[in-house]
Amino acid sequence: MLKRLYLLFVMVLPLHLYSITPINILEVGEKEVGVYGSLNVAFNSARGNSELERYSLAGNMQKFNNADIWLLNAYYTIEQSQNVTTANYSYLHLRNVRKLLPSSKKFGRVDWEYFGQIDHNEFQLLDFRGLLGAGLRFKPMKKYHFFLGAGPMFVRETYLDKTESTNYVRANLYLNVKHNITEQTSISYVAYYQPRVDKVNDFDLVQSFKFENDITKNFSLIFLLSYDHDSHPIDSVEKYDFAQTTSFRYKF
Repeated sequence: MLKRLYLLFVMVLPLHLYSITPINILEVGEKEVGVYGSLNVAFNSARGNSELERYSLAGNMQKFNNADIWLLNAYYTIEQSQNVTTANYSYLHLRNVRKLLPSSKKFGRVDWEYFGQIDHNEFQLLDFRGLLGAGLRFKPMKKYHFFLGAGPMFVRETYLDKTESTNYVRANLYLNVKHNITEQTSISYVAYYQPRVDKVNDFDLVQSFKFENDITKNFSLIFLLSYDHDSHPIDSVEKYDFAQTTSFRYKF
C-alpha cells in the first residue's frame, strides 16, 4: 500500500528537474565490476491561467573496474511560458576516481580523481563553461560515507553578451556525506566551495541535499534541494539559484 501511495505521489506532482543529480558518493569496489546507471525523464505543462511547458532529461552512468570508477552525469532542461523561453540549460560532467592509498584497519582511504565538465545556462548569460580539474579525495572514517576533497581546476567561460572569454583557476574544496536510514531510504549532502586563487573573495558555493527512497529494485523517488551562490555574477544576474526537485528515477 505504501509503495502505491509513493507512485501516486510522484505521478501527480509536477517534476522540476534542475540540478537533478549531485556527484554520487561512490567507492572503488563498492559494486561489482560492470556498468550501472539511472535515467530521469519529465514533461510538465499547464494551460488556462498559466501557459507553461517544461521538458527535462537527466541521467548518469557508472563504470566500475577493479581499481577505478568512471562517472558520467548529464542533464538538459528547456522551459517555455507564454511562448517565451524561460529556462534553457545543460550540463555534462565526466569524472574518474581511482585508488591511491588503501584503507587501514582503523582509518579510511585516499583516492585520486580528475574530471572535466561543460555547461550552458542562457538565463545566467553563460554561453559556455568548460573546466578541467584534479585532486585528492579523503575518507577519514572507514565505516562512514564521509568524504573530503581538495584540488585545483582550470575554468574557461564565454558569455552571451561578450565576445571575449574569461580564463582563471579556482580551488575545488568539497564535503560529501551520505547516510542510509533504512535499506530502502538514504539522505545525502554535498557542498562545494570554489574560490578563485587570484581573488579569494570571488567564489562559488554549490550545495545540494537529496532524499532517495527505493520503491522497487529499479525505481526510486527522489526529493532534492539545491542552492548555488555566485559572489560575483555577471551584469544583472542574481547571485543565487534555488531549486526544489521531485523526480522519479529508473535505475539499471
